Amino acid sequence: MKQYILKVASIVFAIGFLVWNLPSVADARIQRPGLTQSEIKAKGKAGYEKGMNRWEDLSPEQQQHMEEIAKQRATQANQTGKEYWNSLSPEEQQKLLEGKGRVVDNAKGRWQKKPQ
Repeated sequence: MKQYILKVASIVFAIGFLVWNLPSVADARIQRPGLTQSEIKAKGKAGYEKGMNRWEDLSPEQQQHMEEIAKQRATQANQTGKEYWNSLSPEEQQKLLEGKGRVVDNAKGRWQKKPQ
């Protein structure tokens, strides 16, 4: 019985500690805006350039091989996507399209709220 009480007390203590600190965690997240639009664009450009440098370092045979693999994977992914979409009912398809719209709208809103 004593062990049971200790376990319950420790769980209650842990929950209380988490709930007590929850507002400060949320405040910190709100105050930290993350990267600016310019920083995100710069990181994207740097990543693109790094990828292009890697691509240019490949031999023509390696590039051709990678292109073939990419085409195969794209074809397979496209086929899988079509099969999944066709397996859905019209209501399920509509629900997914509505969800896509919400995701796009939320992403646009987050982007526009970011500082330049």
